[in-house]
Amino acid sequence: MQHGTVDLSADGIAGYQVWEVFSKPWARKRSAKQHICAHVQTLQGAEDGDLDGCSGCTVTYAIRTEALESDCAGAAAELAGIDAVTHFAFGPVADELKGQEPYPGDSLGWYASFDGRTLEPMGFAWNAALDDGDPPLRAGLVEGERFVFWPAFAWDVASVAE
Repeated sequence: MQHGTVDLSADGIAGYQVWEVFSKPWARKRSAKQHICAHVQTLQGAEDGDLDGCSGCTVTYAIRTEALESDCAGAAAELAGIDAVTHFAFGPVADELKGQEPYPGDSLGWYASFDGRTLEPMGFAWNAALDDGDPPLRAGLVEGERFVFWPAFAWDVASVAE
């Protein structure tokens, strides 16, 4: 499961991306007991041009990540794809995810690209102040604010079964 936070500035975004790995039974039970490990990465991004896949996106960032820490071992330590994200974008919630927003009316859509050409809907983004019960001063992406990005689904990685 991929999630994290980013701070918005005039220079772009900076924050952390977390990849959590769960055992197969988590798909049914959603219990913390199935948590195997996590990879934490730093994330930096600068505004970039539009990519296919999100015609209404407000902004797209070319990102780079760097491993910060991990408690993963074995197959979970070698997961393909965690270094493959090339872009993040924020815009409208994807049609197929409407109605699932954690903060209806305040949630944005979160998109990612793994090939540098096409964005895919990943889930939702929102001002982190909402998690503390504070309504943001302004709607949308606000420079100087922290934003949470959260998945609408979890990846199914068959190579990490137990």
